[in-house]
Amino acid sequence: MEQKGRWVTIAKRGEATSSKPIFSWQTKEFDEWTPERRCYHVSGKLTTIVAKNGGRLNGLNLTFGKVDSGETVICVINAAQKDCDRQNLILTLNKVNAKNPSLVLAQITNFAQGKRSDNTVNEKGRVTQFVSLEALVNRYFDKNNGF
Repeated sequence: MEQKGRWVTIAKRGEATSSKPIFSWQTKEFDEWTPERRCYHVSGKLTTIVAKNGGRLNGLNLTFGKVDSGETVICVINAAQKDCDRQNLILTLNKVNAKNPSLVLAQITNFAQGKRSDNTVNEKGRVTQFVSLEALVNRYFDKNNGF
């Protein structure tokens, strides 16, 4: 969604929406992948992955890895899948973030735990191995509200 003139991915559960974005899409590093297109693509991938998990976040974790092209990515894993591939990747990190994917996951973890005031993963240009999607979303929503 567009928020304050920038494209962001937020957590949403039913009619409730998180006030802080999880991802801020600003990089122009990916040519045809504009911030708007990346925002919609990642949001759609996350929605599809959760739907395939019965609409539940339980057992879904974010991690990082490399795909066959050598790009560093963030992906969603579960008990049956432990590595990143083209089917479970949700986003490719820009060159700066690809140098330290653990920092990106730490920022996501901090968001989930409410440890910092601005934990948004900034794809503008700038040590955890995975973060629970359930913990990430439940940080901002009542457990009984949909997921």
